[in-house]
Amino acid sequence: GGGGGGGGGGGGVAAHLPFAPDKLDRVLEKVDKGLVRQPIDNSIDGLRNYLSAVNIRNKCKHPLFLALRFDACIGLLYDSSRAANPADLAADEPFERMMA
Repeated sequence: GGGGGGGGGGGGVAAHLPFAPDKLDRVLEKVDKGLVRQPIDNSIDGLRNYLSAVNIRNKCKHPLFLALRFDACIGLLYDSSRAANPADLAADEPFERMMA
């Protein structure tokens, strides 16, 4: 069986997110031509495997996704003179703008 593919409809919060939140926890592997499986973990090798895996279609390359999924090797920088700290939990507006 295979999960459905994201064909529109419904609206709601999911329609406004840059990526499905479940992608952050999904277990992934890179499978090469020799059927060798390589894990995609939170490391620079895992990131390299994710980006080069032919078997993973429709890869999410959104900066926030990459920064959250591979936080051991990717950081998200922003210009603090132009924007409030998006990690500040008291300020929802900057986070919502960043997610848009």
